[in-house]
Amino acid sequence: MGIKSVLWEKRLMASVAVYSHGYIFFFNEQQNVLMKLNPQDWNVEIICDLRGYDPDNDSATGHLIMDENTIYKLELAGKRVLACNLENKLCKYVEIGCHYQDWGNFAGFAKYKDNLYIFPRFLRDITKVSTISWKVLKVEQSYLYNQDISETEEVFFCSVQREHDMWLFSRSKRIVIQYDMRDDSAHLKFLPEEIQFCIDVVVEDDDFYILDTNNSVFKWNVEKNSADLQWKNLYSSQMKMEFGKLIVMKNRFIIMPSLGSNILIINRENNEMMINEIYPDDFQYVAPENWAKYINFCEDDKHFYFPMRSANYILTIDKEEGMLSWHKPHFSNLTDYYLCLKKYSKKVMIENDLKLEDFFMYIVEFNYKKNRNSPKSLGNEIYRNLS
Repeated sequence: MGIKSVLWEKRLMASVAVYSHGYIFFFNEQQNVLMKLNPQDWNVEIICDLRGYDPDNDSATGHLIMDENTIYKLELAGKRVLACNLENKLCKYVEIGCHYQDWGNFAGFAKYKDNLYIFPRFLRDITKVSTISWKVLKVEQSYLYNQDISETEEVFFCSVQREHDMWLFSRSKRIVIQYDMRDDSAHLKFLPEEIQFCIDVVVEDDDFYILDTNNSVFKWNVEKNSADLQWKNLYSSQMKMEFGKLIVMKNRFIIMPSLGSNILIINRENNEMMINEIYPDDFQYVAPENWAKYINFCEDDKHFYFPMRSANYILTIDKEEGMLSWHKPHFSNLTDYYLCLKKYSKKVMIENDLKLEDFFMYIVEFNYKKNRNSPKSLGNEIYRNLS
């Protein structure tokens, strides 16, 4: 696969996706534009008639929630939430004041009734956003003040929602918070000693399945505070953060890579492990090696869908059989895509529409003003937007 092919396919890469009404929705990594993917034929359309939409000034996607006809996007940098109503095509940005660093700010994003909840990784306020008035409230995490935690120290890493409760877990401490979104109350709990913290968590009924930092799988019963070892990791690897996601199925566990590439498939009846290391021949992962893969998935009744952040394929896992299959999204009409993109973004220029004076104005407006101290960024902007 040549550089040009990879560049085209970068228009279809996604970190985070949501499923609704037969389609997968995501904001692409390249231009932050909203796209709709049909998992029957893997054709992608750009949603072209949104009002109040400003992808040029968006941050990358951190988390997504789909509720009825509205997509809520939490920006990776934590400055804003975008509410995008797909029925009336109206978009609204809300300043939330959650920018601590450019990435890795949040352990969870949830919606309960008419409020969005943003849970930080650090000892900072929980942010609550009304989807009716769009007022932003801050809720102190005072229940953590006596836990000897500094403001710059990561407290929580991942989370899972169970009805009205949001459960927050740490990858460096045994602290667990059960946050009740009905009344903003919180209950402090601690993992049993057997569980070496938490990388990912899945909830089923009264039990939590935890992938710990040793990449073993435990079932934690909260009422009994008991840890039942489901699978002990004997897989030999020296890679730090090799794995990062846990899929719990009736007959198997599937452990997805974070910085690694192998996928572990564990038979729950006999604990036998199979390693999947087969990827499509033209598979491309174009992000740095220290960027986590498979950070999010969405699902329908029959499948899990894993976008891979900076890869040109989406992984599908059959819920019944556990079979893995790879699918490459594609555009049916690239001309329509660019014409629509041009409507949203001043940075996009269509071939034959570009004159020399337009190019110089582009340099002045989008590079010199913003990046006068970083001239190397000009080449990067040309590569991203004019290729």
